[in-house]
Amino acid sequence: MKNIVKLDNYYCPEELNEALEKFVNYYNHHRYHESLDNVTPADVYFGKRIKS
Repeated sequence: MKNIVKLDNYYCPEELNEALEKFVNYYNHHRYHESLDNVTPADVYFGKRIKS
């Protein structure tokens, strides 16, 4: 997360908070994780993971 968020400059704390919220949302709801059999953490948490 640090490496992604540090790529931009933030001129007020609200901008940084917004960037962090966007990253966490992407990481948990849109990015597939290989260690979770290529599903998102939200899918696992909410029981939407397809069991094989």
